[in-house]
Amino acid sequence: MKEFYIAGESYAGHYIPQLANVIVEENKKASTENYINFKGILIGNAYMDGDTDLQGIVDSAWHHAIISDTLYSSFLKSCNFSMEILSQECDAALDEFNALYYLIDIYSLYTPYCDLGYPALNGSSSSAQLGRTNGRFDLLKMPMGFDPCTQTNAISSVWKDSDMTVVPIVKKLAQEGIRIWIFSGDTDARIPTTSTRYTLKKLGLPIKEDWSPWFTHTQVGGWTVVYDGLTFVTVRGAGHMVPTSQPKQALELFRHFLANQNLPSKPF
Repeated sequence: MKEFYIAGESYAGHYIPQLANVIVEENKKASTENYINFKGILIGNAYMDGDTDLQGIVDSAWHHAIISDTLYSSFLKSCNFSMEILSQECDAALDEFNALYYLIDIYSLYTPYCDLGYPALNGSSSSAQLGRTNGRFDLLKMPMGFDPCTQTNAISSVWKDSDMTVVPIVKKLAQEGIRIWIFSGDTDARIPTTSTRYTLKKLGLPIKEDWSPWFTHTQVGGWTVVYDGLTFVTVRGAGHMVPTSQPKQALELFRHFLANQNLPSKPF
């Protein structure tokens, strides 16, 4: 029977675990004819948890010297990202934060910004135009993808019907024995590595092999940690769309995921 996998990136961090869970549950009562030989999921720069994702975005921006100490302090004082409706003070800080990403590429911090900008977000950032209820959704509605010149689509209504977190589902899948690899381009500010690390900490999975480098030939491709039931991989120098910005590292990662093998721990 052929093996079946699901892979994706960004908002796939929500719908892939949800779809995987449906397959796992249906397999438990499926006939041999309808059984899916489901082996694993692979998700890059995954949006999985509302509060840790937003906290990680803010912390990462400060660590990368994008926001000021003053603005960062405003976030620390006025924002509780576990709340669905944020305070007016937090909304104001998010508005100031969002404006910075008209200047640089949120998907790949150290590559040139597209001169065309983001058509779906240009102009007034008023609540009426964006149809937002608070600053949380203003940020989350930013189009997802590495190349900003391809982001011409209108804002999707999917954000109006989005679960805040899929952490319980991911933990369940790990316990079910599904192969789970989460990878993260470390120059992405849209769903940064910081956000993913915060989210994975929520899972509370024991560490089997702690933080260590992995290699593509003679160069460090990134860093990896193997949990009991999940593998997390960073990709050095990659943005939001890892295969676009670092194709060699992405191919190495993809091959090892399918083979269910740890990434190379030494130069080769």
